[in-house]
Amino acid sequence: MASIYHYLCQTQIVWEQLNFSRAETVAVSEIWTANKDKFDVPISIHQQVIKQDLSKWLHQTGGTYIRTDDTIERRCVFRMVRVLRDAKSRITDVDGGLFEDISVAFRHQLAQKYCETQYAGIGSIIDEDTSGEVYFLCTHPKLAVTWSQDAETGVTSVICLTDRSKLNILQDLVGSRFIQDLTHLRTMPALMCALMISKEVDVKKGNVRKLVRQVEVRTGYHEWTLRAEDSAQGDLVEMSARMSGCGIRIESNTRPLALNVELGQFLRENMEEGNDANSRDKLLPLIRVIERRTAMQVLDLKYIQSRIRTQKEAVSSPPVTHFVY
Repeated sequence: MASIYHYLCQTQIVWEQLNFSRAETVAVSEIWTANKDKFDVPISIHQQVIKQDLSKWLHQTGGTYIRTDDTIERRCVFRMVRVLRDAKSRITDVDGGLFEDISVAFRHQLAQKYCETQYAGIGSIIDEDTSGEVYFLCTHPKLAVTWSQDAETGVTSVICLTDRSKLNILQDLVGSRFIQDLTHLRTMPALMCALMISKEVDVKKGNVRKLVRQVEVRTGYHEWTLRAEDSAQGDLVEMSARMSGCGIRIESNTRPLALNVELGQFLRENMEEGNDANSRDKLLPLIRVIERRTAMQVLDLKYIQSRIRTQKEAVSSPPVTHFVY
């Protein structure tokens, strides 16, 4: 059936089309909970699945398969496929056929393609056959995530294409107990991405702030009494270029922070309906953490941008010479 999503996927691709590699393995992360004992601690599993074992893995993580660990019966409630998208090398590091098979099995084909039609966004698409929702979020050119939750088994299936640092953060989050306790929520992947984005913004801010402080030491255009950084090296032209680059790098955080604002609203809206409403007491404090951190990060970016402008003016303006007559 034709839809606006199909139309945009055919006519409005804004993401660069990267080449698939020949890697016939894919990294996956799973969360398994006890089948009967609700008080048992969930476990997380990270592994590589080879192309020949994909059908077996899909069956084992589909929600009906039971595995036994030390007499404890468990079933999979969350499965995430983590694919490296290396924009610098122009490679999506997975075999194209393997990726297509996963997308078809999860019914994420349209949502994955729709991410490529926009620079940033979050929303959902109704699957035509199952009438279930497939969610998506993206920020160009490094993050595209799609996920869905099976209405019968409750299993949440996620596909994430992003860079190495984000993949590592997501893998770490899967092993966090507070995330494992929320695996029944259909919006849990959105919460994970919000936390990931927040962490990355802080890292980028820290790197830029260090460069700005070095230039401040060099120019003396500051009133700070404590400076541990070495003075910036290079001539004034190089420092001016460096400050321009820092300004652009700080502005590049605007889109992910705006996406985090949307993620907060998305989480709140879904908290009021469906199965997410049952975990309001657990979910609301986490949403508040994201919202408050995002608000303070926006203020911090404005402050750093102001310091960058001051240093750019300092290295761009020639010194004033005073003559004595």
